[in-house]
Amino acid sequence: MLASFWQDARFAIRVLARHPVFTLAAIATLALGIGVNSAMFSLVDAVLLRPLPFGHPESLVSVYERRQDATTLTVSGHEYVAWRDRSHAFDGMAIYDYRTVNLTTGGEPELVEAMAASANLFGVLQIRPQLGRGFVAGEDSTPAARVAVLSSHLWHDRFGAQQDVIGREIRLDGEPFTVVGVMPPRGDLDPDLWIPFDVSADAQKVGKHSSLVTARLAPGATVAGAERDLDRIAVELEREYPAFNVDHRVHVVPITRDVLASARGPLLVLWGAVTFILLIACVNVAHLLLTRAAARHKEVAIRTALGASRRRMLSQLVTESVVLAVGGGAVGLLLALWTVRLLPRIQSVHLVRLGEATVNGRVLVATAVLALLTGVASGLLPAVRGSRLDVARFLGEGVRTSRVHGRVGDAFMVSQVALALVLLVGAGLMLRSLERLLAVDPGFHPQGALVMDLALPAARYARPELQAQAISTIVSRVRQLPGVTAVGTTTRLPLTACCDVHPVTIEGAPPPAPGQELSAALSVVGGDYFRATGIPIRHGRSLTGADARRAVPLIRYFEQQPYPRFFTEPQPAAVAVINEAMARAYWPGRDPVGLRFRILYSPWITVVGVAGNVRQTGLAAPSQPEMYLPASQEPRREMTLVVRTTQSDPLALAGSVRDAIHAIDAIPIQHVRTLDQVVRDSVGEPRFYAGLLATFAALALLLAVVGIYGVISYSVAQRTHEIGIRWALGARPADVLRLVLARAMSLTVLGVAIGIAGALALTRLLSGLLYDVPRDDPLTFAFISGAMLIVALVASWVPAARALRVDPSASLRE
Repeated sequence: MLASFWQDARFAIRVLARHPVFTLAAIATLALGIGVNSAMFSLVDAVLLRPLPFGHPESLVSVYERRQDATTLTVSGHEYVAWRDRSHAFDGMAIYDYRTVNLTTGGEPELVEAMAASANLFGVLQIRPQLGRGFVAGEDSTPAARVAVLSSHLWHDRFGAQQDVIGREIRLDGEPFTVVGVMPPRGDLDPDLWIPFDVSADAQKVGKHSSLVTARLAPGATVAGAERDLDRIAVELEREYPAFNVDHRVHVVPITRDVLASARGPLLVLWGAVTFILLIACVNVAHLLLTRAAARHKEVAIRTALGASRRRMLSQLVTESVVLAVGGGAVGLLLALWTVRLLPRIQSVHLVRLGEATVNGRVLVATAVLALLTGVASGLLPAVRGSRLDVARFLGEGVRTSRVHGRVGDAFMVSQVALALVLLVGAGLMLRSLERLLAVDPGFHPQGALVMDLALPAARYARPELQAQAISTIVSRVRQLPGVTAVGTTTRLPLTACCDVHPVTIEGAPPPAPGQELSAALSVVGGDYFRATGIPIRHGRSLTGADARRAVPLIRYFEQQPYPRFFTEPQPAAVAVINEAMARAYWPGRDPVGLRFRILYSPWITVVGVAGNVRQTGLAAPSQPEMYLPASQEPRREMTLVVRTTQSDPLALAGSVRDAIHAIDAIPIQHVRTLDQVVRDSVGEPRFYAGLLATFAALALLLAVVGIYGVISYSVAQRTHEIGIRWALGARPADVLRLVLARAMSLTVLGVAIGIAGALALTRLLSGLLYDVPRDDPLTFAFISGAMLIVALVASWVPAARALRVDPSASLRE
């Protein structure tokens, strides 16, 4: 059998080499279909199919607090301790959070991402360092040990992969830490380094939700069972902490689903899109092979008359299509390699493990299998039809070839139109959604603003008054630079902010029902932040320098007190600006300026102004209640500096701003960009997915146009005799055009109708990816359908115009 296959393959290569135009056209079509599928599979393989780099990830879960309204929140330390000590459903549970710290190793300070984790995190995840050790029991107790574990990328980039890094002292926020281990490379899931989490201290901050929890299920335990077990503990916490835990329950999510949740839907939609492209390519090549088989009927008849069995002819014809597919697969693999190398360069897309996409062994095997299946799929029908004929009839008819049955060509054309229309509708919906998203008012004016992230070293700025003074000095120095019109700082840069939500109490309002506590996001701002970002003050006034003379640390003052100690000191004068959403939610129908609220058990805070709503977490997310406190009242070491300038390119000012800050102190600076870039990056993923789907739809349309042209062109060629007779009988050019175009357009209309039905069924998969656009948007369906009809008309016009040039006398002589 193998010898027969190689014989058929050699013969197929010789036959195909004698028809280079046909061969190149078929290989190019298949290469396009196979190439985009191989590239997409490499991306899906990296993101979705490869197991997460943990031991037995199928038993790992993430644990969140769930409120009565189904909102999921990060975890408070006292909840973690109760879950860890009282639950029976887990083999281990770890708590962690992310922090930005200044790393100093003798040179320039650098801002790095640190994960503060309980000592058992590495054991729960079942990962081991490649050098040294992880944390040991007790290193997360109060006070936490000053040890650090480096990530592989930080070890290579900052320490040159030196083996003697173990035991070396580094400084984090000015404090000495000893490196005890280096983790193996695990892609972009790792922070820069790990430090111990002070579990005991965090457990005292009852009600402060800022930590994440991961756990490993015990043997035999299920996610649902673990959730019921933690809900039982939640009921116990409700009795123990009635002010904080009423109607709080627990949400347990498999870690694979948690980490990959945002990527799974879009990638599966894109994978489906490239599958459609491959189907259209297969239909195109099948029609090419079917057309060629019609021209080879006499050859097949002669070989059959000489004793070749139908099975033998079928094998030969299928082998030819497989050879074409192998050639298409080889070229497609090169296309996939080129495409995959471009993916890591897309800076605005924060898709987990995107940079790990590569054409590895699994992708090679998948491409080979795909090429084989494509060859069989595209060649089987033409082979069956080409090998089934009446030998005596075809030998008796001399050189005249048989006519391909019209119904098969019609079916090919209808299917290509339908498949292409589904992709075009999906791309149209995504592009309309992106257009609507880009038209959203973010609530600020991004043009002409420079932003950069700063972090004051903890060793020199441990006290709040020192932090407040440093912020004031930085703002003052930068404001003096030429071309600067306003300078401000914030802890929550618009479109990038997350979390930091605090319970609030409204003075004079009745206490909320249990489980219905009021809350608002907290932004700490300094300088002239509202003018620097262009956030309008709708009512009242902005925060001013005069507020600094009434400075008190509000939230920190409370957090230093053990629960449930209350304030006994005189209430100092504290002020805040709130946004319109908070004003409407908590003072409906009233002017909130001059009224008061407090955060947790802070002193009463007076509202002095109402700012416009800002899209803090993304353009698609509605504005939530938010309060702005002056940095003098609640200073933070980590902040984002916003500089508004008259220069056309704000980045040209970055060097001067950096020098002005470093003249004050060696403060690390990173993520220097414009506010316009922040806006663009915030829609990076929607733009990426919409762009890919639009590209795939354009490829599908191109293949469909080629297919329509091929079907109609072949139909005209087969009907040359009939058209000649019509000319001889006095037909007008309009009659001939109508003859050709009516058939093409009737098939296109049928394909459009089927495509609309398919799009209505399949676009429900896009619902979660669309913003302010219904998945059955009539405008999109109407526009795409009309465009497809016009494109089909254009593709059919060339064959129709050729029919006008048919010579009646020559046609009748034939």
